[in-house]
Parts: sequence; structure tokens; C-alpha cells
Amino acid sequence: MNTSLHNKYLSRSMLMITITLLSGLVVTIGTHSVAGQVGLTKAYGPAIGSPQPYEPVGPFIDGVLYPQFLSTQDLEWAGLKQGTIDVYDFSMRASQLAEYNNNICITAPDAPAGIAPCGPNLAPIQHEITIFSLNALDKWEIDMESQRFPTSVLAFRQAIAWIVDKENFTANFLGGLGVPIYTTIPAGMSSSWVKPSLSAASCATNHCYGAGLPFATRVATANTILTNAGFTATGPGGVRVNNRPGCASDPGGCGAVLTFPGGTGILFFARSDDPNRSALGVFLNKIMSSAVGSGGLGLAVDFRDVTRSALRTAVFGNNNYNLYTGGWSLSRDPTFIDALYDPLSAFPFGPNYVGYNDPVFTGAARGLNVATSQSNAFQFAFAAEQEYNDSLPVIDVWSTNAPYAYRNYNVDPDPVLNGLRWAGFNVLLGTGWNGGFSFLNAQLIGAPLHDPAHPVFLKYGIKADVLDSPNPITSQFLYDLETYTSSYDFLNALANDDLGFTGDLPWAASLPITTNIANGAVFPDGSTCSPDSPATGCSVLTVQLRPDLSFAASLDGSIASVPVTASDVAFSMLLARDDPGSFISAGYFDLQNVVVTGVHSFQVEFRTQAVWNRHNVGATPILSQQHWCVETHAGTPSAWPGTTNPSVDCRPVSSCVLSGTLFASG
Repeated sequence: MNTSLHNKYLSRSMLMITITLLSGLVVTIGTHSVAGQVGLTKAYGPAIGSPQPYEPVGPFIDGVLYPQFLSTQDLEWAGLKQGTIDVYDFSMRASQLAEYNNNICITAPDAPAGIAPCGPNLAPIQHEITIFSLNALDKWEIDMESQRFPTSVLAFRQAIAWIVDKENFTANFLGGLGVPIYTTIPAGMSSSWVKPSLSAASCATNHCYGAGLPFATRVATANTILTNAGFTATGPGGVRVNNRPGCASDPGGCGAVLTFPGGTGILFFARSDDPNRSALGVFLNKIMSSAVGSGGLGLAVDFRDVTRSALRTAVFGNNNYNLYTGGWSLSRDPTFIDALYDPLSAFPFGPNYVGYNDPVFTGAARGLNVATSQSNAFQFAFAAEQEYNDSLPVIDVWSTNAPYAYRNYNVDPDPVLNGLRWAGFNVLLGTGWNGGFSFLNAQLIGAPLHDPAHPVFLKYGIKADVLDSPNPITSQFLYDLETYTSSYDFLNALANDDLGFTGDLPWAASLPITTNIANGAVFPDGSTCSPDSPATGCSVLTVQLRPDLSFAASLDGSIASVPVTASDVAFSMLLARDDPGSFISAGYFDLQNVVVTGVHSFQVEFRTQAVWNRHNVGATPILSQQHWCVETHAGTPSAWPGTTNPSVDCRPVSSCVLSGTLFASG
């Protein structure tokens, strides 16, 4: 398959960056009433037998509008208060929560006369904006490139870990709106996945990398680690130099100031567009660069506090850095441990941009990834976490514990829509930032329904200065993911009251029925089961697609609506697995084939019996084979000529083996 195929979405539908249709999938049988049922009544787990509050009973609105790129949280918050955006996509800062708690006056389209004590066209913020908390599956961290000197040296990474005072940073700078974490598992995930010795309580007692100790003790310990490693503070001005055993083969040789190869100091990138990560970088840089004896480590540091667009190629593409204030939004399954840090994930702009390659960790993480049940997955998760903690490719600092916000009343130049109340924003527990809102049910109460004279757009605030690609296959960036999740739907959904397997819900398709296939037995497509090590068998997941779905037409009418079929699902999964630029290939590492058994039915063949396969199938974004493959379109490095033989040209084959699940980096 021509690798330019993935540019179809970018080249043909750029309008979706600014205005996107409400979901790439539209229920064609019409708009349902709020009380309507569309087959998503929960089958098991909490609230068994009850319809879920985020069932797709809409769409009630005509699209999602991205008015502009708002590069900082402060700009987003200002836009939300003014009503230029309706949804604030990032967790609130302490200063913003203070404004909310103080109930300041803000723009009130529903109150021309004002609401006391505010003046005309103003009302208390708690009347105009709703805030809520969700289980954010995120982690914020200090990434350390393990293939670049001196962060390639374990002792150096350990010393940096000792001076990262997570407890102080979350309590004071974050104002308690962050939770310290001591392993790669985010705080929003079930604590059962955290090895007990690495829990917050255990680390506070056992002082994991200095947790809970006086800061002076932490700095002193870090200095001792560096000195014992041969990084001595004997150079000009007390700056540490390299006198460790074997230093002659290190960049710069013996006696050289510790620096990024060819640089002027430890190359440290922070994110100026994120106040929290910028502050963490400034805090850490001050300790690193201050003199020994004056509260510091005596390191030469090349500190760069810049936007993501300024560091993107250096950090993610070329891995030319030592330290970076990174962040991830993750899925509910612990298999992201393998997805992020497997050596097979280390490629340009890939998830393993820290260059981590530890055989002990990899063995445990891959064992986790092919576990046949949650109960036998724990041993692998704990082993991977322990090796990760010991070898320290990343210093995990905090998970979000801050509320999110949205507008209650619409600010609109159309007087028919101005001042009407929003409803239908529902928290989807456990899906991270990217699924925090269900746009399919968003409704402007009292607005005309799908009236061309009065189109209703939800104004979405996106905190970004650049997009990698508004593409569900090739994008790794958090805000790209937010963009395409408002344009594409997934095969399955997750209940908002249940992170476990009992929270799985049908969405665009039924929940899968799993059949195990023995080693050496035959798959439905006639191929032979040859399991991926360390798996011992294969499996087939049988799925039924909803028959009433279509890919939405473009707003300008240039792209017609087309039905969704099982062939689109097969195309999407194989493209996700095989496209060289696919950032979600980790979810399909063991995918053997997708067999279309009917217009709306298909079977997914896996070379493992992993319990997680059902979630990887359920998280598949569905692309249109017609638009992406059959039709001609422009692309890079060359145009795609289209095809009249999609059964061949739209069915790539790969031997790619990669491990993991769905996630996005920030």
C-alpha cells in the first residue's frame, strides 16, 4: 500500500481542523429523543440493565468549531470566561480554581440585565460555568534520553531523581491539584496495578528516591551519587566534569564538563506553553545548575523553555536531548507500559523517544501484553514496574487531580442561539482527557434542530500551537487526538462508572465474542495459528457492526455521505497495523488478519489469547475505505491514484510485531 494513503484525511478534509462534523459516524435512522434506546443498555457490571447517560441519542448539534489555536491554559480560560469557547479541554490551574471559588463576574449571554452582584450582561462564574472532576489517566514526568550522554549513565539519572521533589511541587505549585506518583501507573488507574512497594504510601515510608526526606538531604544524596560515579566538581567554577572509569571513551573524554555531546551543557527542554511543566523545568534547572554547597549539583545546563513546535523535531524526531518535561494521556489497560517503552517503539516520532532498551523490563512488559487474564497479568506488571523503577528511564512526577470546565450558556452572534443553555456534556470515566466529553449528546436547549439558517456549533478550546496531523492513524500528539476524536467514532465505548472489563459497552459495534485457537490449528481465513512468543495460543474475536451507520458528508457538500461497512473496519485495522507512520500500531501488534464475513460482520484474528485484545479492537477508529483508498487524492511523497481493486490494494500485509495500546503524548 502506498504510504501516502494516510494523507487522505489531511489533504481532502482540512476544513475539519476548524469545523468538524459531529462524529465521523452518524446514525442514519434519524435523531433520537433523549429517552430513546439505541442498544447501549449496560449488560453487566454496576448499573446493570440501565441505559447509560452518554448513549448516542443525538446528534443535536451541527458540528464542532475550533475557533483558533489557544496555545496556553490562560488563553483557554480567558476564552471560556468570554464565551468564545464552550469547552475547556485542559485541567484547571490553582489560580483558575481560585477565581471560580471566588465567584467572579463573567460574560453572561443569558442575563442582559445582569445577575447580582454583577452588572449588565454579566453573572457570577458559578452560574455560567460548570466544573467537574474525572479520573484522568495521565502522567507528567521528566524524560531522560537513555542513549545520550550523560543521561545514558544510570547514576546520573538516579541523581536527578533524588532532586525531583514531587511532594513539594504538587502541594505548593500545583496547589494540591496533582497527585505524586512513584511508578509509571497513573493515579486514575486502579491501584491494584501498582506494585505495593511502589505505592504512594510505601514510597513515603521507604523514601523512594528521597520521597518525604528533607530537601537538603535529597540534594546531598544526589551530589554523593554523582561524585561516586566519577562526575567530580573540580572544574572551573566548581562545574562537574567527567572523571569516571572509562571516561576516555565518553564524549569529550576525561576531564570534560558534563554536557550533551557537542553541546554546552545538559540539554534540557521544558514546555513554555504549559505553566506546570515550565515551572517544573525551571525548578529543576535551578537545582541542577546551582553550585555544589549552595543547594545545587554544579552541573552545566543548556536549559530551553520553549513551545512544543520548537522542540518537536529535536526531542521526538531525532532524540537529541537529555531531559524533557513530558506527559502522556493513557488508556485504562496497563499494556501501555510495553507500548511506551518496548525497544520496538523506538523510532522517529515514536512513543519510546527516551530510547529505553532494558531486556528485563521488555520481557516482563511483553508478558503483560499477552496475558490471558487480568489475574495472571499482575506478576508481569509488577516485574516491569520494578525494573522500570530500578533502571529509571523516566521520573514520573504527578497525575492530574484538577477539575475540568465547560460553559452553561452559549455566546453566539445568532440572536436565536445566544444565551441558550448547553446540556449533554458527560464525563467518560477513565478515558483520559481525550474522551472527557461526549459531543454526540451535546444539545443547545431550545435551539432549532439542524436548521441551516441557525446552525449550532459547539466551540471547542484546544491548547496547541501546532498539530502533527489531524489523523487518527499517524498522530501522536494529544491535541491531534482530541481533534480526530470529535470526527471519528470507535467500535466500543466505556461505561462512566466502571474502568474494568465489566464497563465495556457496544458503540458502533457489538462487544466481541472470543474463541480461542490452539497452536497449529487453522484460523477462519485458512492460515495456521503460530503464536507470538511468549503466547501459547491464538484467538478470534467475532463482531457485529451496527447496520445504521454512515460516514458523514462534508459541511460544504463536496463529500457525500457513505455507509459504514465491515470492509471499512478491516481496512482501518490493517492500516493501523501496517502504515509505517502509524502511532497506534501498538494496539495491533499481534493482529493476524481481519476477515469480512458480511456487510456488517467481521472476525479479527490474533496470534495471542491476550485478554486486552478486545479493548484494542474496541478502540479502533473507523476510517472510510472509499475515501482513503478507492478515491484518488493528493499526498506526500506522491499522490495516491486510487484503485478499482480494494480487496487487494486496500489490504496491506505485514509481519510487524509491536506491543501496546492506545495513548497520546503531550
